[in-house]
Amino acid sequence: MRVGIAYLIQETNSFSPIPTKLEDFRISTGRCALERWKGTKTEFGAFIDFLSDSRIEVVPLLAGWAITQGPIEADEFSRLKAQFATELEQVGRLDGLLLALHGRCVLKERMTVKERFSN
Repeated sequence: MRVGIAYLIQETNSFSPIPTKLEDFRISTGRCALERWKGTKTEFGAFIDFLSDSRIEVVPLLAGWAITQGPIEADEFSRLKAQFATELEQVGRLDGLLLALHGRCVLKERMTVKERFSN
C-alpha cells in the first residue's frame, strides 16, 4: 500500500500588508521533505511515523511552513497547486492521501487553503 503525504502550514494574519509568497513556505519535496520533517512533532512527522510503523509505503509529496504574514495571493496559490499536481503525477498511483493543511492559511480572496484545495 502506498500513501502520499503533504503538509502546508501558515497562520495567516489578514491584517498584515505583507503578502505571503510561495517561497515563504520553503517547500521541500520527495526525499528531501522526508528527511527534513522526519522525527518532528508536526502532522507531517506523525504521518511518517505512523505509516512507517504500519509498514505502509510513505510517499512524500511536499511540505512547507511559513511564518505569519498576510494572505496568499491567487497567482502564488496557483503555482502551489501546480507544484502539488506535478508531484502527484510523478509518484504514480497512490492508495491514499494524507494532507495537513492549516485551516487559517488564508488566500487573498478570503478563502482558506482547505476550501480552495477542495475546488
